[in-house]
Amino acid sequence: MCRKTSATMEKRAFVAPLSVCAALALAATLLPPDLHAQSCNTGLGASIGVTPAIAHVGDTITITQAKVFSSAGDCTVLNGNTWLILPDNSTVRQVMSGFGFAAGGSDQCPGGASCISGVDFTWTVQAADVGRSISFTTPKGNVCPVPGVAKKVVFGVSAEADVLNSTDSASACNNKSVTIITPCISVTKACDLAADQTCFVAGTPIKFKGTVTNCGDTTLFSVGVTDDPAATITFAANTSSGRTFDGSLQVINGVGESIDYSGSYTPSVPPCSFSDTVTASGTDQLGKTVQNTASTKCPVCNNPCISVAKDCSIIPATTPFGTSSYNVAGSIANCGNIPLQNIVVKDHVIFTTALGAVSTADFDLTLNGTSLSGSITIPRVSAGRLLISLSQTLTACVWMRITSRYTLSKPHRIAALPRCHVRRPPSPSPNS
Repeated sequence: MCRKTSATMEKRAFVAPLSVCAALALAATLLPPDLHAQSCNTGLGASIGVTPAIAHVGDTITITQAKVFSSAGDCTVLNGNTWLILPDNSTVRQVMSGFGFAAGGSDQCPGGASCISGVDFTWTVQAADVGRSISFTTPKGNVCPVPGVAKKVVFGVSAEADVLNSTDSASACNNKSVTIITPCISVTKACDLAADQTCFVAGTPIKFKGTVTNCGDTTLFSVGVTDDPAATITFAANTSSGRTFDGSLQVINGVGESIDYSGSYTPSVPPCSFSDTVTASGTDQLGKTVQNTASTKCPVCNNPCISVAKDCSIIPATTPFGTSSYNVAGSIANCGNIPLQNIVVKDHVIFTTALGAVSTADFDLTLNGTSLSGSITIPRVSAGRLLISLSQTLTACVWMRITSRYTLSKPHRIAALPRCHVRRPPSPSPNS
């Protein structure tokens, strides 16, 4: 305030105070805006960049930039700090310390003057990160909340700074999200039997069918099916949505498409039943391939059969305590529709000795191609019958034991049940 004290001094008092007041007013008008206490716009902004924009659980996300800047403000900020808020909502990494700039300025990491060295700018996505909200409260009490979004992982950035010549502080909060896709494929498999069939005839193609479905939330490309053992696979012309199948299965209105397929193969050796596995695969937009398998057993109508022809002869003993020679010849044939392996032929002989005792003898027959042969010596045979049987063991798909009886001279199929009779040798004379 300017005052006058006397008439003499009035002019001096009047002039001098006016000069001081004018100087003060002029100085006030010349002060830079950022020194006006409580009179500047304290706008502070922040941004964050991440890559890639689309990823899977387990992929690594890189934070490409954390930036702070003057957001239409005219204040100078100083003593600033910046933090990254990561998707698990418990990890916060400080990336800047002590940043400051005038109106229109900015700073960023990596590469800025205030960046803290050694900070990890990567994050590996975990399943629990998807859809989760995150939040961080700065040391000055500024809260940076980031709400969760379905099928997305969110990253946040929070910053705060002092304002020059002011008790105010400036703060900023921002976020960026990454879309998480989950590719998935499923496949079914069933035996493709006609309505009147219960099994496939051995030697004919085994037919199967199934459906491949996109069970994920993103389009699958290069969809295919393979079979083990190898088979020819044919896809239907249209998908479940009516779209022409072009090798892709889309997600339409949140529902994954499916496609039917069929195939067939003929085993080189007909089994009793055949188990095989189909594998369906597809690749998403990021190049990740997903697979799924399905197996089933398709029954085969096998008809294992073996037929046997046999001749047997006995050379009786000529003395009371001599031995008889029992000789066998014959052949076998495969009368079924599948190969037979590991064939073993045994003969089981039941006979009565000269002393009237019933006894048995077993021996293997030699198989040469389809021909049988063998012989055994037995104690002198008494009058009566000699029962001859043939046992056959098969080890391809089934196990069977076949027993029958044969005459000494006439061949029969294995189902025949004749008896082999022998003559009683002449009794020796008392003088012999």
